[in-house]
Parts: sequence; C-alpha cells; structure tokens
Amino acid sequence: MPLQGAHNNHGEREIRPAVIMRKNSQANGSREGAFTQVVLMSIFRTLKRRGHDPIQTVANAVREYLKSGILPPLPG
Repeated sequence: MPLQGAHNNHGEREIRPAVIMRKNSQANGSREGAFTQVVLMSIFRTLKRRGHDPIQTVANAVREYLKSGILPPLPG
C-alpha cells in the first residue's frame, strides 16, 4: 500500500518537455533516434537547471569541437 500523500508530480513535470517533444515529432523513428533524444534532453535539462541557455551552450560546444576536435565539458 503506497504512503498517503506520496506522489511523483515533480518527476512527471521534469520529463514533460521531452514527452511533448516526442509527441509533436510523431515519436522516435528508431532506437537510435530514441537514444539521441534521451541524451539531448538530459543535456538540455541539466544545462537549464544550472542556469545556462541550452541551445547557445550546445552551439558553442559544437563550434569548439569543430575547431579543436575536443568536446568541452558541460559548464557547472
């Protein structure tokens, strides 16, 4: 029997953006696509929670990788 008042609302709210994106894109067409979405959503949510702009941070990381061949770590 579950504890009274126990719920996972916080967890559900955390994954909602990824669920909406998956639905809007008509799901993932392959296992590789699903894996890619999981990785990108994890990176984006981590960056957002750390106070960074996810799109700009990833774009900067890709530019750095193309110049140096080294992918920089996520900012703290």
